[in-house]
Amino acid sequence: MKRIITSILLVISAIASSQTLSWNIADSFDNFSYSAAVCRIDSNDNIYTKYSTTLVQYGDALGYIEKYNAGGTRDTSFGTNGVLALNPLLPGSGSKYVYSFEITNDQKLLFLAKSGSLLYFLRLNTDGTLDTTLNGTGVKQILTDTNRYYEHFSPSMIKEGNNYFMSHNFDTILNQRLAEVHCFDDSANLVTTFANQGHFLVNYGALYTSYCSIRSIFYTNNSLYISGTGYVNSTTNDRYLTKLNPTTGQPDTNFGTNGQLLFNDRIPSLIQADGKIIYIRSVDISPAQQDLQATRYLADGTVDSTFANNGTMTVAAAWTSSSYVKPYNLPNGDILLHYRLTLFASDKDAVMYVTNAGVKNTSFGGNVIDNGNPVLGSFGLPTYKANPGNLSLGTNYFVTTSERQALPQSITTTKINYTFQTLSSNDNNLSGFKILPNPSDSEINIVSSEAFTTVQIYNIEGRLLQTSVTTNPMLEKRLDISSLSKGVYIVEVQSENKREIQKLIKN
Repeated sequence: MKRIITSILLVISAIASSQTLSWNIADSFDNFSYSAAVCRIDSNDNIYTKYSTTLVQYGDALGYIEKYNAGGTRDTSFGTNGVLALNPLLPGSGSKYVYSFEITNDQKLLFLAKSGSLLYFLRLNTDGTLDTTLNGTGVKQILTDTNRYYEHFSPSMIKEGNNYFMSHNFDTILNQRLAEVHCFDDSANLVTTFANQGHFLVNYGALYTSYCSIRSIFYTNNSLYISGTGYVNSTTNDRYLTKLNPTTGQPDTNFGTNGQLLFNDRIPSLIQADGKIIYIRSVDISPAQQDLQATRYLADGTVDSTFANNGTMTVAAAWTSSSYVKPYNLPNGDILLHYRLTLFASDKDAVMYVTNAGVKNTSFGGNVIDNGNPVLGSFGLPTYKANPGNLSLGTNYFVTTSERQALPQSITTTKINYTFQTLSSNDNNLSGFKILPNPSDSEINIVSSEAFTTVQIYNIEGRLLQTSVTTNPMLEKRLDISSLSKGVYIVEVQSENKREIQKLIKN
């Protein structure tokens, strides 16, 4: 396979904002197609990009993983000159596909993959070699009950703490299409305290006993959410949102009806830290224009009228379309939208900043020019005719991948510098507080010269992990962080009308 590697290292200022392009690296192929671009960041700021390509139309996918350091230099000690082919590491001779991957707490790479009709976990060391502490080989088959699992479809995995929640759809030997969520540890062992010996069978009622599927899975504010679909016949397609306790796997009976909310005609795009639901879609205005709309719902499924204009934010501008939108939570409650921006004169990948109130942050972006005017609120990436792949948050930057469809095809990895303070939707910052000690392995003490009422701890991906609230303002607060895994976290301290964010390192 011919591979052309182009590395562009840039540091440019964006108009009216603090975000800057750190570097951009494009891999170009002479393959027929590519897909599944995903990036992950380890605790040392190393960046991994996974993607798949096919040599010919309808051919088997070839999975690859690349490693870059924080400065954008390829780590040549990883795989072959920083690139590792994943398919040869999987057993069997049938079609192979690598789906999700996560970085474990001890900085290994854990992949969810399929070979033939079987599912596997694959674990690698940081140099790309097989981690033989997993099953003696680095590869372990999962869900081995052939009486139950005849074929697997659309598996996906997310990491939270020490656990890996995997969702998948499967056919039984009775030709039923069912859906499950499983909880594994990083050794690919089922966590048997979760649900039914590690398995949660999605059950939307007697009508759907022959066909249902999971569309997406979320972890937010110590809750696990499942977005699923049930089919009764070719004309009935009911969509549900299920909320589970991630430790026990039991439905939250205070959510919807017995833990399930009928969410017809909508597929949730994001669950915010306070449990509110964001639904994003592109709306055709004319054959030449598409508007972007985002509606926020409360946990009972009703529209949240405090968001944007009576619950719905509409982005309508001179560009012809904004599509393929993927949203991400920020620790301060705001969101980033990674999307494809189509202007009259160009077509590129971009990131939009939206505040928690449903308003574009116009101090963000502005480096894309449309008809002589900067597109405020959106930061254009150096890609052309690209669809968003994945966005991952670092401590003071984010990394994106993009998938270019026009020839020559390419996978692009981009790093953008930014700070939480600049991106905060609240300009009133609490006077600097201290985290003592930092790093810490068990307890921290929050000390501030201004009284505060709330302390929240988020992981680096913006998921709320701990909250401490008091009705009496305080200058000092001690917190137990012994249950957190090793890594980097974000601590947010709030008073009645101010807040401040700092980084915490857990040893």
